[in-house]
Amino acid sequence: MLKAYPHMWTFIKCIQNEENRFRHLLLQMNAGAQAREKTAATSFIPKRIDTLNERYKNGEIDVDQLLDGFSLTIAKQKK
Repeated sequence: MLKAYPHMWTFIKCIQNEENRFRHLLLQMNAGAQAREKTAATSFIPKRIDTLNERYKNGEIDVDQLLDGFSLTIAKQKK
């Protein structure tokens, strides 16, 4: 199954890594650390996700295109 759907597993692994990053950040904030300021690179991802969601809600793209857009946006972050 891993060979049949390599992108799905990459996407799942990326979501797991994001959850780990969030938990780590939450621990730091609970300990009193300050959050870093957002850079242009980190603010791109939420904007892209919002744009994809808006296009999906307006019927401009279907669910397959929405999920492809999400996976491409997340994959660009790894590089």
